[in-house]
Amino acid sequence: MLENAVSTTFTLDFSSATHSAGTAYISVGSASTAAHPADYNSTLFVGSLIEVPFAANAPTATFTTTIVNDALLEPAEYALFKLDSVSTGSGIAVGSVFEATLVISDVATVPALFSPGDLVIVGVNANNFACNGGLDYDEISFFCFKDITPNTKLILTDNGYERCSATKWANSEGTVEITRTGPSIPAGQVITLTITSSSGSGNIVAVAPDGAWTCASLNFPSGLNTTMQYNSNGDRGLHHAGWHLDQRDERNTQCHI
Repeated sequence: MLENAVSTTFTLDFSSATHSAGTAYISVGSASTAAHPADYNSTLFVGSLIEVPFAANAPTATFTTTIVNDALLEPAEYALFKLDSVSTGSGIAVGSVFEATLVISDVATVPALFSPGDLVIVGVNANNFACNGGLDYDEISFFCFKDITPNTKLILTDNGYERCSATKWANSEGTVEITRTGPSIPAGQVITLTITSSSGSGNIVAVAPDGAWTCASLNFPSGLNTTMQYNSNGDRGLHHAGWHLDQRDERNTQCHI
């Protein structure tokens, strides 16, 4: 989450509908880079532990952390929470999922600067419609060798496929710019985007690890014929940053890329 967010709430789920009241004890991992109380806080801290009370037969229990906006320029910070134990006699045991991570991204962080080779495309589905029950969209998955910080921009296009073919229109394929609006995505985290048949802001929709991206068309003029969408019979996709694409409305006699 971004540093200027007020708070975030974590939820503990109980698999049994019948149990006694008690307390869950949550520790903060030693590898955490976010410090308490300088970077975040919770009213449930007792010493170094977060003590979360729960009622008898309650389906869930929660604890809330408040975020401290310290106005310092710093990298993304992490708090690693681990459910260590529950109070004895409650009839509850710790399950197989017992850890959660709070990621705090600085709102003043400089957008990521990329070099060739920083982005790796690891999966493309250009014909989802052929799948049983599939919709008319494409999917692409990639990761980065650098953290993708808030306000980082990426330009995606399949324009190169037609621009490198004689007599094809120069701006008849889509070019979009996506902007990271959520917290930093750590290096190595796979990012999955859905490419729809819509033009403009709905052309690219992020689905993993979250949906915190915006999309804007860079085509001029924009319209239904400027949607980025992969051709399952052959296409070429480009991911880049800080690069200008000539969008002149003319037929090509040579490749402009």
